Amino acid sequence: MKKHICIITVGFGFGGAERLIFDLVSNIKEYRFSVIGLKGVGILKNKLEKIGVKVYPLGGTNTFDFRVFPRLLTLLKRLEPDLIHTHLIKANWLGRITGRILNIPVISTIHNIYTFMNPFERMVERFTAPLSINIACSRTVLKMNSTLIGDFYQGYINNGVEMQNKSPGLNLNNLLTISRLEMRQKRTDILIRGFSLLAKEFPGLHLTIVGEGRDRNKLELLTKKLGLTNRVKFTGFISVDNYLLKNFGIFILVSEFEGLPYSLLEAMASGLIPVVSNVGGIRDVVIDGVNGLLLNKNSPEEVYDKIKYLLTHKDKAGEIKIHARETIINNFHIKKTIKTWKNLYEETLTAQH
Repeated sequence: MKKHICIITVGFGFGGAERLIFDLVSNIKEYRFSVIGLKGVGILKNKLEKIGVKVYPLGGTNTFDFRVFPRLLTLLKRLEPDLIHTHLIKANWLGRITGRILNIPVISTIHNIYTFMNPFERMVERFTAPLSINIACSRTVLKMNSTLIGDFYQGYINNGVEMQNKSPGLNLNNLLTISRLEMRQKRTDILIRGFSLLAKEFPGLHLTIVGEGRDRNKLELLTKKLGLTNRVKFTGFISVDNYLLKNFGIFILVSEFEGLPYSLLEAMASGLIPVVSNVGGIRDVVIDGVNGLLLNKNSPEEVYDKIKYLLTHKDKAGEIKIHARETIINNFHIKKTIKTWKNLYEETLTAQH
């Protein structure tokens, strides 16, 4: 019988962590998977059920719900997995503790740099991290969290994506961002203000914003206030694939902090030119002026300057486009990610017996 790996995550949205979960369970056939979500339902749950993966929502609230812990403990006793793999902070904490109680090995994936943690959260992370093998999603995430929290993180495995067909031409007039619409982290407001400066000079320029979040209404009001409703399109959450990406030339992501964004990797795999914040794991992907342009100030004026440079230096833009795609082929291909995770599963399960 195949060994059973139980994945625990916070919810069933479809951001970077959930994308990695889906990639793992749909590509690794040597093990049997189940997935537990601490709260809610959503896109990930539907996608997993379509491929026959057992899914268990625990019904927690939007805040940290301590009632989830006994439910999780009871469920894991019944499922008897051989290995627990946790994702995102609160799932990491609870998974580590339940794994120790039940004597089940735990791997925790670290998806973000923990600069946003308050003192209590850092204390809990330091207390629980020694209970698991901790793997970051990029080299920079590993390095910075080791400095912030302590020497609890054993290594990193880069996120990876399928290679897409290269987008034809440059399509520089079509700008794209893909992110949660939550301004605590994703500064789409700065992007919109920067685009408003560009729109005055480049009448053919258009911006498409893919994603959902609690700040969507505020961002739409800002767009209207700046007179950009005919130039900026909000799509909500839609599937991101080569059919969508091939229509764009520049990918923009303005963030306060990041792990290693899948949206960036997918855009570069399709040949879009990244203009992205110089934060987190982005630094492991984008070399300024070589395979993309980095934002160091996260200001509307800087967004304006970087995109204007591409629009007025098309030969250089063409070079960056080529190097962006080559970066993903050489370093962030999904096959390499899956192989590395599969090896870690095997090593951990072998060491347990």
